[in-house]
Amino acid sequence: MEVLHTNICKCYRKRFLESILKFNELLNQNRFFEAHEVLEGLWKESKKDSSKQAKATTMALKGLINASIAFEHLKRDKPKSKRVSKKAFRAYKKHLILIKESDFEDILRLSKKEIDKISYKLKLEES
Repeated sequence: MEVLHTNICKCYRKRFLESILKFNELLNQNRFFEAHEVLEGLWKESKKDSSKQAKATTMALKGLINASIAFEHLKRDKPKSKRVSKKAFRAYKKHLILIKESDFEDILRLSKKEIDKISYKLKLEES
């Protein structure tokens, strides 16, 4: 039984990493809405696990999704975009604090680095 569990964990970790890498690729292409879509399935799946690490992963994923949505609002440049994006970005920062409690801290940090670069470029952190 332990071998089966280990194989499932390795399989999930591989899929998680592939999703994060795709998310980062889409962020770099300014395809923010599509990036959020990539993580939504992982986020929904992680919500089913009630362990402390899974809850931390769920919240960190929610933070990454919020950041990509914040960027999408800025990209669309509608009248309320700046305000809505700042609200979503604050949610990102609130949820991302839990990254260190996740089983996937190393992988999630890859996206945090990408998001930090984009938010700096968009001047989202300034005001």
